[in-house]
Amino acid sequence: NDLAYSDVLDSFKHFIANHKGRGFLLIGHSQGSTHLIRLIQEEIESSSYLAKRMISAHLLGWTVALPFDSDVGATFESTPPCTFENEINCFVSYTSFRESVPPVEQAFLGFYFGVTDSDDTRAACTHPVDLGGGKLNLDSYFTLSELGPYSDPERNQSIATPFVKVPGLLQGECIEQDGKGYFSISIDADPSDPRVDDINNDLFPGWGLHLIDFAMAQGDLVSLAERQADKWLSE
Repeated sequence: NDLAYSDVLDSFKHFIANHKGRGFLLIGHSQGSTHLIRLIQEEIESSSYLAKRMISAHLLGWTVALPFDSDVGATFESTPPCTFENEINCFVSYTSFRESVPPVEQAFLGFYFGVTDSDDTRAACTHPVDLGGGKLNLDSYFTLSELGPYSDPERNQSIATPFVKVPGLLQGECIEQDGKGYFSISIDADPSDPRVDDINNDLFPGWGLHLIDFAMAQGDLVSLAERQADKWLSE
């Protein structure tokens, strides 16, 4: 982990040294998010200059902890979650779970998703479509290895594009209760049409839909990054 983090740190320092004054977004998933969390803790929060240049940090697939009574503290000392009122200089974070299979308070391989390892903290969830939004359709981008859009495997084999989209199939909603915080995914399937009726990307018990955290809302995350960058530039 230290060796991998040293690469992230060196890359960040190179960027800062060669792009003076330019804003940046940090984007990571799973282990990548752990490195970016450490980067924020050790390098960015200790420098108001860097903290103001950080447009946003998209930290998916890893739990970011918050106090029960505040939006600042626990994992980060001064970096809050992104909200409708606070769109920049903040973090976006969620872990995805099926609506029917929410997070459990247990660790598999020592990793917690959707829950924290302390009774004094809660897990953050940021809606990628609309900060603070409810149950909304997701703009998904899947590779064929992640999802074949047809229920008929032969029809999937005929697809030549590098990715597929399934408009209206998936909806997401941030659930924050009893210390849990996760992105609840529901499926609006129609067994009578030729489209696939499930996403079949479950991994280990308690890990939810970790493998496709990004894919399920990739279009939304790109749009969110664009809005945040525009906001940062305007200020």
